[in-house]
Amino acid sequence: MVVEELKRVSSERDDFKTKLESAEKSAKEAWDEVSKLKDGKNATGDSQTKDNEQRQGKAALNPPPITLPKDETSENTQKSPTPSMTSIATSIPGLSIFSPKTKPITSPPPAEEAEEFFSFDNEIPRLESELKARDNEITGLKSQIETLMNDLAVARESTEGMVHSLESATRELSGLRENKERQEAQFASQESSLKDQVKSLKSKLETASSELDKSSAEMDGLRSQIKEKEGEINQIKADRRTQEQNKADENGKRLEILQGVVTNLKMQLKDAEDTVSSLKAELSAKEEETRSLSAVVDFIDSGLEDNTTWKSVRCRISQGEPANFTEVKESIVAMDSTKPTIDASAPPATTATAGSKKKNKKKKKVTRQEPEEAAEASNSNTLPPSSDVIGDLELKVQKLEVDIAEKDAAIDRLYSKLRGEENLREEIETLQDEVVSLGQDHVEAKDKVKELLADKSALEQRVTDSEKELTALRLSSTQSSEAEKAHKDLSVEFEDLKSKALTLETDLNAAQQLAATRFKDLTDLRESLQKIQPELRSLRAESAELKTVKEELKVKTSQVSDLEQKHEDLRLEWKKLQSSIEEKDSEVKTLRQKISQETNGRLKAEQALEVGQADLRYSEGKKQEAIEANEKTLRELSKTEDELQASQSKLREVEGQVSQLTRDIERLRDDIKLKTAQYSSAQSLMSSMRDQASEMAMQVKETTERCESLEEEVADAHRLLSERSREGETMRRLLSDIEIKADIKVREYKERLEGVIEERDRAEDEANSANRRRAREIEELKTKARDAEKALRRVEEDKDEVEHAQREWKRRRGELESQLERSSQELVEVKEAMSHLRDALDESERQVKDLEKEKTALRRSIEETNQRLEKLKRTNKSLASDLKASQLPNKRGLDSGNRSPRSSLESARQRGVTSPPPGTNSSRNGSISRNQTPSLIGANSIDYVYLKNVLLQFLEQKDRNHQKQLIPVLGMLLHFDPYTVNTISTEPRVRPSKGVNTATTMSGQPTTRLATEDDVPMILQFINELAEYEKAQHEVQATLSSLKETLSFADSPKRGSVYTFLITPPATAAGGSPKPVGMALFFYNYSTWRSAPGVYLEDLYVQPAYRGKGYGFKLLRTLAEEVIRIGGKRLEWSVLKWNEPSIKFYKSIGAAPKEEWLGMCVSGDALSKLAGQGQ
Repeated sequence: MVVEELKRVSSERDDFKTKLESAEKSAKEAWDEVSKLKDGKNATGDSQTKDNEQRQGKAALNPPPITLPKDETSENTQKSPTPSMTSIATSIPGLSIFSPKTKPITSPPPAEEAEEFFSFDNEIPRLESELKARDNEITGLKSQIETLMNDLAVARESTEGMVHSLESATRELSGLRENKERQEAQFASQESSLKDQVKSLKSKLETASSELDKSSAEMDGLRSQIKEKEGEINQIKADRRTQEQNKADENGKRLEILQGVVTNLKMQLKDAEDTVSSLKAELSAKEEETRSLSAVVDFIDSGLEDNTTWKSVRCRISQGEPANFTEVKESIVAMDSTKPTIDASAPPATTATAGSKKKNKKKKKVTRQEPEEAAEASNSNTLPPSSDVIGDLELKVQKLEVDIAEKDAAIDRLYSKLRGEENLREEIETLQDEVVSLGQDHVEAKDKVKELLADKSALEQRVTDSEKELTALRLSSTQSSEAEKAHKDLSVEFEDLKSKALTLETDLNAAQQLAATRFKDLTDLRESLQKIQPELRSLRAESAELKTVKEELKVKTSQVSDLEQKHEDLRLEWKKLQSSIEEKDSEVKTLRQKISQETNGRLKAEQALEVGQADLRYSEGKKQEAIEANEKTLRELSKTEDELQASQSKLREVEGQVSQLTRDIERLRDDIKLKTAQYSSAQSLMSSMRDQASEMAMQVKETTERCESLEEEVADAHRLLSERSREGETMRRLLSDIEIKADIKVREYKERLEGVIEERDRAEDEANSANRRRAREIEELKTKARDAEKALRRVEEDKDEVEHAQREWKRRRGELESQLERSSQELVEVKEAMSHLRDALDESERQVKDLEKEKTALRRSIEETNQRLEKLKRTNKSLASDLKASQLPNKRGLDSGNRSPRSSLESARQRGVTSPPPGTNSSRNGSISRNQTPSLIGANSIDYVYLKNVLLQFLEQKDRNHQKQLIPVLGMLLHFDPYTVNTISTEPRVRPSKGVNTATTMSGQPTTRLATEDDVPMILQFINELAEYEKAQHEVQATLSSLKETLSFADSPKRGSVYTFLITPPATAAGGSPKPVGMALFFYNYSTWRSAPGVYLEDLYVQPAYRGKGYGFKLLRTLAEEVIRIGGKRLEWSVLKWNEPSIKFYKSIGAAPKEEWLGMCVSGDALSKLAGQGQ
């Protein structure tokens, strides 16, 4: 900009130099001619005065042409219009420069010349005419000198402008230097901050590398432990396989023996059951036989009751002694001889007994009839051979006794067999108990397998955690590399800015050198001007006779010079504005470049995210491989379970050695007491660890709440950023990236917390499992002391594992605490970064707003300067046309006593005061005479031609200020009241263009207007819709008549002055004339403290279809304009607390809530009561 300005100034300087050279040449020529004329005058004397007067009259009729310098251009003529005016004034025939009212001198008639051909009287007027011609030439030269003086004045003014521009350039240079120093300070601070960040990142990298080394060492240790565990597992598997094979063989043999024994026992049981059933049948048969024999014996005893021999023989037989049946026979024969009546008396007795027996016992009816019949048969038929029957009976009795003895022996055998079966059952029960114990051992083995699986899963989780930590460290390393890249980019940008600053310094130095050279040239020019000034003073002394004309022309020249100065000032201002606009554009370009760089950084971050996603996919693949390895391990575990079943057989063999360990039980009990004490201490430690875990959970909750607050703040920031302009979208993307990073960190913290919780659960599970193990061990030691040594070893191993787990947990706790501290530090850094970003965003937005405001102000100022330039051009044209019109040759008008040019100029001035402002065409005003004004027209009549011209000027004006100036004139002509004049002046108007009838259709924007009585139904509709929106339609009491009586309109103001602004959308080709879609009902109030009026907005409503398009803002803007128009200082309204969208909208436009004030209202009965009390 400075270089271009210097170039322009140098070009103007060269032009002025050429003009000065030409002016000096013309001045020298004029001086030579003046000296020659003086010599000629002295030579001719007084005798030639008449001739000179005649020549002067001829020269007045035929003036010589005025020659301008050849180097002058059309631009210079435009810059100095005074020469053209003076030349026109000198070239007007019939006008004398010395006195405008003198008449031209006519030449003598030709008849007189013919009469006196050789007389001196004819020569004198010729010489006089020549003198006059010379005088005219002198005056022309003087006018040229004046033009040159004016040019010199213009040159001086331009040099002054150049000085001002140089001063402004120096100021700009100082400002640029200050900006440069500020930028350097900012860059230095940024460099220091970046160095600090680099140092912190390096420290973080070192810590991360140390953590990586530690984690890698831990990973190696874990892998070695895993390998050792795998080797132990393989050994255990091999031992279990061998034990299971041996146990399977022994168990198979035992099972075969037991199955054989069981089958034999089953066969023996079946045989015994068969024999018992057969014996029972035989016993029943024998019982029947014994019953029959007992009946026979009873019959014999009853028959031989009186026979002593029979009794003695019976006693012998019962005692097992031998007896003779002959003695019995002899006694029976003796009895038959002594008692013959026994046979006759015996049957009835028997029958009687039988009848009595039948009555008493019905069940023995059949059995007793048979022996009676047999007895009868024996009494009747076999009485003689009674001795044979008795022998047979004795034989039968003996047989029966033998059978009974055999049966008793068989019964004894069966009892012995049953006792053997009971023994076998007891053995079976013992075998079942052993099987149950084996099942319990199997369950214990399963528990051991589960514990091993848990250990393995814990190791796998450790491996996954270490892998996650490695990924996190990799991400931190990538972030540090990105930060280093950003630092490098910033350093590159800083070097570029340094180079640009150096180039600017070189340019400024060159500009200063050029300015110095130009200043030297200007000083040379001033010296030359000072040399020329004495000559010019002599010329001015000689031109004292022309003061009268100069005084008349000075006014015009001063006006023209003022206008030209204003024009040049405006041009300078316009150039300054252009320079400032270009500077702002350059700043905007730099901002855009920064935005593009930020977008590049965002793209890099997205690429890094894509790389992280690829790593995540790779980790997922590894996860699937780990799942497959898990399935394989599960299969192997199933195999190990089978092997454990085989190992249980070996455990049975070990059970035989349990009897040797009974003596050591008391010693082991003492050890168990010690272990229980240690267990209680371990439980207390676990309780303390749980308390610590609860404290960690509380801390984690606090961190989660902080993270949620951060997320809410980020959401608020995002919401605020969403309402910003398009130029801040890149910053929004950066904020979204930061939010994503914060979410990732929060997720990492949550995952870490979940890991901590899982570790706590694992510790609790391990404690529970230890409790279970120890409880089982205690129960096994109480019931089975055979596993005491193994249990002790296991307890010791478990204790070591628990201690190791506690150490690891403590170590992890310390790591987690350090990580929490780091996370808190990172959160603080993130908050600081967010605050810095917000500040930067706010500053950038403020700068953008300021730039936009400056742009709008510059545009307005440019438009105003353009309008002023157009006005100046029009005024120049009008003045030039007036001068031309005043200087036109009009001999008749001058002879008949018409006005002089001075009077015409004065009338033009009067017309400029009373007529409308400039900017109209002369053709439109042709019907009005120049001296006629609207004030000359009668008060009752209207000059429609003048009204037409004013209306056309009003419609053609682009500037609203000029329209406002014309509004009072229209109000006077059309008899408007003051309110309509004020409303017309405050309403926004758009200049109509070609092809459109109304302003609203061309502008494409909604328009606002005051409501009339015809709009009352629309206002009532809006009130009802607003009540529906607020769910209070039952409270609406307004009607058309009440609104017409209470509301005020533009043409009919009422008490209260309640007005309504209606807003209508722009008209379209298809829609026709649009209807209002919203309203703002308001009235005027007053503030005593501010001592100023105000406006209170009662209702603001826009239909739902047109919300979000700026209609409500347009209504509020018109109300604000109304407040400013009446000189108010406050616009108030009320809003419901639940109407959050409206509250947000009002806050966005700058409205502030009144938290200290409480709204009060008196209505209904309370109002009437209060009015009655007031009376």
